Amino acid sequence: MKLDDLNGSIPALPWRPVLMLVFMLSLAGIPPLAGFWGKYFIFLSLIGSQHYVLAALGVLYSVFGLYYYLKIANAMFMRPAEAGEEKLPVSFTMRAGLGLAGLATLYIGIMPERFIELVNWALGIAQTASVAKLVR
Repeated sequence: MKLDDLNGSIPALPWRPVLMLVFMLSLAGIPPLAGFWGKYFIFLSLIGSQHYVLAALGVLYSVFGLYYYLKIANAMFMRPAEAGEEKLPVSFTMRAGLGLAGLATLYIGIMPERFIELVNWALGIAQTASVAKLVR
C-alpha cells in the first residue's frame, strides 16, 4: 500500500478517515485521547527515575511520528481521489469493532481514572493512588 492509495478517502465514507485520524493522534499522544495518558505516564516515570535523555528522545520521536501521521491525514483529507478506484466493502462487525475502539480511545482519554479503576477491579488489584494525585 502506498500513501497515494489513501488520497480522497473522506468523500466515500467519512467515518473511516476520521477514525483513522483519531487512532493516529492517539498514537502521537495528543490529548484528550488514550495515547496521551500512556505517553504521559511513561515520560513521568522516566523523569522520576532521572532518565532525562530517554524522556527527551521519547518526546523527539513522538514529534517525528506526529509528522508522519499528519502526512497520512493530509492524503486522506486534502488530496483528490485517484480516478477509477474501487471501494472495499466493510462488514457490519468491522464497523462495530472500529466504532467501539474509537469510543474506547476517547473514553480512556477523557476519563482515565475511571478506566484504571475498572481495570484494577477486573484484575482484583487494590489501587493505591488515584490518577488525579499522579497528575499533580
